[in-house]
Amino acid sequence: MWPCVALPEVQKFTEGRSGCDLGCADRCLEGAEGFDKSTGLDASDLSEWEDGKWEYVFSSHCLEHIVDWRHALSEWMRVVADRGFLILYLPCRGYYPGDGNPDHKNELAPWEIIHFIEADKSWRMIECFWPDHPMGDAHSSFLVVARKLGESYNPPYLSREYDISL
Repeated sequence: MWPCVALPEVQKFTEGRSGCDLGCADRCLEGAEGFDKSTGLDASDLSEWEDGKWEYVFSSHCLEHIVDWRHALSEWMRVVADRGFLILYLPCRGYYPGDGNPDHKNELAPWEIIHFIEADKSWRMIECFWPDHPMGDAHSSFLVVARKLGESYNPPYLSREYDISL
């Protein structure tokens, strides 16, 4: 069993739901099932998991280590159930201290992740906090939360109101 990490800012999206923490290394999000290389998981290939397996997918500081981050993110989005959440905590390009991390395959910015997710019309952004944002990380990371609305979603005309309850 992984040691648990509690993140109050994501608890409202995870509490009471089944989910996984991808790339958790030695610390797993509280309440999530943890997966990383030590469990035999390749976070860029979730082909053994069925569509909609989890009510949420959480990942902290993993996506930037994957060469084809777009493919990996597509896989992560695929395994989220309708009305479920994708929660990403990533180092922000331009804010990472020093010369960056040599283990990073990509340096990502919030807008890259947001545009990629919102290109799939069955997803909507719920929250995004970045280092300069008052609710952002005081260091160098950003948080993105998106909701999978599902194929049957019929959006209200010009509405930007999002219900996060299941």
